[in-house]
Order: sequence, then structure tokens, then C-alpha cells
Amino acid sequence: TLEDNEFSGPLPPEIGNLKNL
Repeated sequence: TLEDNEFSGPLPPEIGNLKNL
């Protein structure tokens, strides 16, 4: 999602989700 992209920054959304978990 857009929030995941912002959280992960330049990293792909998958990595953003892992950090979010």
C-alpha cells in the first residue's frame, strides 16, 4: 500500500510489510 511504500521508502512494499509486522 502507499503507507507501506512510504514506510519502506525506496524499498519494495514487501520489505515494508516485513518492517510493519
